[in-house]
Amino acid sequence: MGTYAAFKAGRILKNAEFVLGIEFLCAAQGLEYRGDQKPGAGVESAYQAFRRNIPELKEDRLLSKDVDKARKLICSRKILRAVERKVGRID
Repeated sequence: MGTYAAFKAGRILKNAEFVLGIEFLCAAQGLEYRGDQKPGAGVESAYQAFRRNIPELKEDRLLSKDVDKARKLICSRKILRAVERKVGRID
């Protein structure tokens, strides 16, 4: 039973990583339509770190590669480190 539970937990974790990748894609795209409103320092840092790796969606394209890149970027903690450099440690 423990082996199956560990396997299932791993699948759940990977699915959650993909969901977060999709959420980051949507959030980054939304920030591009904010007009003259400026995001906070942490959000701006996260956005910049994200866009250095994944380009803005300007026309239709297959997003599976972007979602996978976003997932890997989140798991690498690069976005977290960029935000922490700007606003301090996040516990």
